Amino acid sequence: VRNRRYFVEPHILKFADFSSWKNKKVLEIGCGIGTDACMFAKHGAQYTGIDISKESLQLAKKQFKLYGYIGKFFTYDASDNLNFENFDLVYSYGVIHHHPETQKIIDNVHSWLKGSGEFRFMVYARHSWKYAMIEADLAQPEAQEDCPYVKCF
Repeated sequence: VRNRRYFVEPHILKFADFSSWKNKKVLEIGCGIGTDACMFAKHGAQYTGIDISKESLQLAKKQFKLYGYIGKFFTYDASDNLNFENFDLVYSYGVIHHHPETQKIIDNVHSWLKGSGEFRFMVYARHSWKYAMIEADLAQPEAQEDCPYVKCF
């Protein structure tokens, strides 16, 4: 999974800049099965991941156990008012635009960041090849038919 992810979307490695977060507190919104989570942990981040899918979180936890990584995982909706510690980085890649309350998530992130913290997120643009492929109903494993919300900005 990891090899395919970074082969198909090699720009993620530069965008996330995993090695820059060593000994820093990182929160990932929509961590899924933990692919990026493992990269943050591998490079020494103090990792916390949230997702609405309990099944995905179980797989992420199994990966962490397999590789001996340390991290925390929670079943949370990022639009809820969560009482989180302050993070150096809040990261979300290709996730929050699926939520009906994207702006609320963005507003919440501000309360989760340290004063000098960064929010790095990627949402799919309406005028992109990815979006065109979704609209043309071409195979997109990330955009499954039963996905409840998809917004492009």
